[in-house]
Amino acid sequence: CVVGLALFLHFREIRLEVLELNATAPRYIVAQIDFEFPDYETTIILKQQAMQDVGQIFQIDDHQIREARFELENHLIHEREWRKAAPSSTFEEMYKAADLFETHLLEARFTDPRTIQKIKELRLPDTSFYEFIPESEEHPQSIPPDFWTRIGDQVSATRAFQPETISYLVKAFKQRQWTLVEDAALAHALRMQVGRTVPERMTYVQSGTRIIDQGEQVTSRHLAMMQAMKLAISESRKLHDPLTIIASLLLSIIFVTISALYFRISQPTFVRSLQHVSLFVCIVILTLCFAKLTEFALLKSSSSLIEAVRYPIVAPFATILICILLSPRTALFAATFLSIILSVSLAVDHSRFLVLNLVTSIVVII
Repeated sequence: CVVGLALFLHFREIRLEVLELNATAPRYIVAQIDFEFPDYETTIILKQQAMQDVGQIFQIDDHQIREARFELENHLIHEREWRKAAPSSTFEEMYKAADLFETHLLEARFTDPRTIQKIKELRLPDTSFYEFIPESEEHPQSIPPDFWTRIGDQVSATRAFQPETISYLVKAFKQRQWTLVEDAALAHALRMQVGRTVPERMTYVQSGTRIIDQGEQVTSRHLAMMQAMKLAISESRKLHDPLTIIASLLLSIIFVTISALYFRISQPTFVRSLQHVSLFVCIVILTLCFAKLTEFALLKSSSSLIEAVRYPIVAPFATILICILLSPRTALFAATFLSIILSVSLAVDHSRFLVLNLVTSIVVII
């Protein structure tokens, strides 16, 4: 009985106020211990602020690029003037270089310097991003010369084309007016990636701080704080610490000793019967096991079962057995003993659970 009761008291659950999302708090709740909790609302705000660093991203209209490539190809086929500008170039070399130019133009993206800095911080490829914001998306406009210089350098890096070939193509594409359209999909994907890099914000709550006021609406932030406080209290209990084990064992010995003294003074014949004592201890330990299983099922349930069964009736089951098998006086003591032990140890409202189980047990005995 001492060992079973010590285990039951040692591994008791942390009892906190049961709150529902968007409900009204019946009373104020104060932090019982220093703890940190994941502040989702602050994290969302920080993510939104970080995503604001990513501005608009533009690209050249695909149809316009293909149209320019088609016109250039017709010019190379039907006109001979390009041979004067690039005498050492061949048609095949000019054609392949135009292909590479078209690829770079299709991949080119234009945005502000802050967005490019964010891309570099994320260690993403930034070779196709250029600093330029169009004045208007409706009318074609010229792209700055720096862009064409970089495109030419990228094509030259392949070392497969003559410098005059690249110079001729740069001049051919540079003299055109281009329409830039917004690449909303890429900007959205980049903002999401920036948001994922923001670490989860942990907010520190000091012991004694009021978590929620009476009559205040319960939010997800309050629930996160309650869950974090419960976890912090569980970790601070140090169940494997020898002093904690000794304290649970001493508390169990005190309860059992008080019970033994009561039976020795009030019911001496009961104490002399090993059969009666064994039966009483057996019923008490089975009741404690049943109560712990019920508590575990309620706390681990993903449904709202814990809300419907706030005060499980456990003690009357033991009271019925002891009253039938032993005596009403022994059953009354068992009802009082179990109601006190269970109300202290289970994760329930102590006072209401004690009154409900004690009154129900007395009604059962009557």
